[in-house]
Amino acid sequence: MKTYILSILDSLKQINETLDAKAALYNKSWLVFNDTGIKEVYIFQKDGTLLDSVNGRVIEGSWQYIKENRTLLISIMGNSYMFHPLFMDDIVLALQMDGTKECCFMIDESNAMIFLPKTLNELNEYLQKKVLNFEYESQQEKEQKDKWQKQQQEKEEIENLLKHDIIYTKYISRDKNYAIGTFTAMISSIFIPLILYYYEFTNSVPFLTGICILCIVLAAVFLRLSFSAEKQANDIKKKVIEKYHKSKT
Repeated sequence: MKTYILSILDSLKQINETLDAKAALYNKSWLVFNDTGIKEVYIFQKDGTLLDSVNGRVIEGSWQYIKENRTLLISIMGNSYMFHPLFMDDIVLALQMDGTKECCFMIDESNAMIFLPKTLNELNEYLQKKVLNFEYESQQEKEQKDKWQKQQQEKEEIENLLKHDIIYTKYISRDKNYAIGTFTAMISSIFIPLILYYYEFTNSVPFLTGICILCIVLAAVFLRLSFSAEKQANDIKKKVIEKYHKSKT
């Protein structure tokens, strides 16, 4: 297993800060990257057995992943190595040797048709693109978050201004009261005639019809007043928002 030092390693760390490589390692064939032309394949079996195939000749070793400190222990041919998974996507796995800046790189053999670097430059270019994409997405995410926070702050400040605007709160209160009046009048247009008829206060159809019409007319008046109060409140709100934004420029 050859190790390499790349200047991009520090940038790779930020991409997979919560990387848990254990499940991804199981029962996969990992091509160990090297620039010598030797085909070396690692297979991490679930029981902790590690199969190391070098040009078809297999050596058996062992492996253990310690989740608490994200450490991968590899023992092969009497030698033991400690690595920390540094980066992993669907194709490449980067392992950094403990206490050093040296890394070994593995390629998921099932995805080797998509990407199989022959040189260190090819691998470095691949990782650089990953870092650039991550930085771009992180910047976009940060901008969206900042935009949302700014919008929330503006919303809270505008709501606070409206809350202390006496005229605005007066129209909002009127709108609510008129809306309640509309609902009450509409309900009354049905239930008052029914109650009067049921308890035999009167069975005069013209009288009951008149009460029903009166309630409906009253509901229409309340509804119109509600729309008017809502419009006045919205006009004031619009002016407050415009004044607020002007004060910020």
